[in-house]
Amino acid sequence: MKIRQEFKIGIAAIVAIGILVFGINYLKGINMLKQGRNYYVLCDNAVGLATSGHVMLNGYQVGQVREMGVDYRQNKVVVLINVEDDCKLTVDAHAEVAADLLGTASIVLYQGTSSELLKVNDTIPGGNHAKGIMDAARPIAEEANVLMPKLDTLITGLNIIINESKVRESLLNINEITVKLNTTIDELNGILRNDLPGIIANVDHATANLDTLTDQMREADIKKLIANAQQSLDQANKLLTQMNSQNGTVGKLMNSTELHDQLSTTIASLDSLITDIKAHPRRYINVSVFGRKSKD
Repeated sequence: MKIRQEFKIGIAAIVAIGILVFGINYLKGINMLKQGRNYYVLCDNAVGLATSGHVMLNGYQVGQVREMGVDYRQNKVVVLINVEDDCKLTVDAHAEVAADLLGTASIVLYQGTSSELLKVNDTIPGGNHAKGIMDAARPIAEEANVLMPKLDTLITGLNIIINESKVRESLLNINEITVKLNTTIDELNGILRNDLPGIIANVDHATANLDTLTDQMREADIKKLIANAQQSLDQANKLLTQMNSQNGTVGKLMNSTELHDQLSTTIASLDSLITDIKAHPRRYINVSVFGRKSKD
């Protein structure tokens, strides 16, 4: 029995189409030989997500996005994902849509703590759009766009200031000051090299003399000097005690009012006598003139 040429062509076309479909799916990363487990994810925002996108769990790819559609009643994007048979998700698991630096999004799964597992074709809660690096960098880029005109104005002002002659003169003056400062430092280094050893030698000599004086003071009879001073103080205290006492002559002179009264009386009598002499000098002085005595 001969097979017709048309039948052979049909079989070859079917095989070719099968190989093509398998090859395309293989290039997409879809292994048609593995059945896997299908779940649905409802997303509020699926920007960057496409069919054959990656499904990640703890940073490891566990599946792919198979189909995408829209649920207009809930205003949600419905994503059908296929994961490995060993990836069994709990009922409290949730998913997020995360984008990389190039804007390509993927489904990120987060396993829950419940012991109850989701069934095949169940819906995974979540699907919110996670903030990626680009989302975090967007506010910084906006602030940078605001700062760029100000930075351009600042640079323009700096260029104007730098191009002014006064600024150049100031820079030249700073250069001259730097040269003079270097010269001064060199001179100071020379002074330190030449004079510093002599100064240190003088300081050492003075320190040695101070040590010698300290030793001499240490060897002196300090106790004897203190004893002599104490003896002198005792004698002075004794003298002061005798002067304050009324038993001795000095004490009586200092503490008795009799001597004061007698001196006052004597002075008063002497004053009366001087006054009487001034008034009647003839009573006390006899003057002989030509052998005659004058009588009062």
